[in-house]
Amino acid sequence: MSNTAIHHPILGVITDVYEGSVWRTAPIKIGTFGYEAEIEITTEEGPPTGEQLAAAAKVASSDEGFRDEVADYMKDEYTKYIRPAYLKTVGDPAFKRNLTEADLPEINSTSDIWNVIEGFNGVCIDEEGNLSLEFVPKFDRGHDFAVRFEDGELYEVLMDG
Repeated sequence: MSNTAIHHPILGVITDVYEGSVWRTAPIKIGTFGYEAEIEITTEEGPPTGEQLAAAAKVASSDEGFRDEVADYMKDEYTKYIRPAYLKTVGDPAFKRNLTEADLPEINSTSDIWNVIEGFNGVCIDEEGNLSLEFVPKFDRGHDFAVRFEDGELYEVLMDG
């Protein structure tokens, strides 16, 4: 690991953690989400670009509008696909998770999605400056409830890992 670091006014110290291709902040509060996480920036080689730093700073200082937008995407995915898939595993001994229906509450309003989330696994910015938010779901801590943006637009929402 290199001792190279960048000092950023919003992100704090960003450290080179893998030979100039992976850079990471210390855990910081991510906007109005209310959770702390490291922001990891992947580069092709060398320090993060201005575009990557701008994307990281934008999410680090994100407002309630962005949080609500992300919550809306998550609510839709959880309601339509994730909850029904996990409900099928309730009581099935073939699955290691011993979930009950109470572990998978219905979500009626967008803000209720935070009832099934306990924090961030991480926030990632890729080589092109695209953002990935990786949340920790209470019902399956071994996977990420990921929300990914490409060119500033929603790209995908899924359970990952």
